[in-house]
Amino acid sequence: MDAKLGPNAGPKPGSRWFILLVIAATLTALNGIVVGYGAVWFQLFGDSPDRDDYLVSTGGYAAAAVLIVFATLSNFLRGGAAWFGYAGSAAAVALGLAALTSWSSGRSVEDLGPGISGPWDGVGGVIALPWSWAIVVLFLLSFRKPAGRQ
Repeated sequence: MDAKLGPNAGPKPGSRWFILLVIAATLTALNGIVVGYGAVWFQLFGDSPDRDDYLVSTGGYAAAAVLIVFATLSNFLRGGAAWFGYAGSAAAVALGLAALTSWSSGRSVEDLGPGISGPWDGVGGVIALPWSWAIVVLFLLSFRKPAGRQ
């Protein structure tokens, strides 16, 4: 069996690809938490969160969860470190549960009129930053065959 195709064929934990993926995934997860949590709990002048705030929160958490799934799949496709697969899966589940909780909480809040914000505002808050796009690029590059493989 060719050594290049063995269990250690993927990127090494110290490679630039893997380091970029870990940094991008960490920053995206933190950004999802900031957007999701901040949309609900950062209220000016003593206001309480309304349905729009919970929808923005839902979008932020959900977008981060999807991007973390992409990062975890990219790691898997490239044969990266197992610990990143476990951590990415746990982060995606936690962010997904936070999105469901935020959505559920928003349903129980009184609607105060025509909404001007929605889940896409939360999604935009997460994908607007460059490390989110780094995950997408690394995910797409994971489908490319590395040099030297047939």
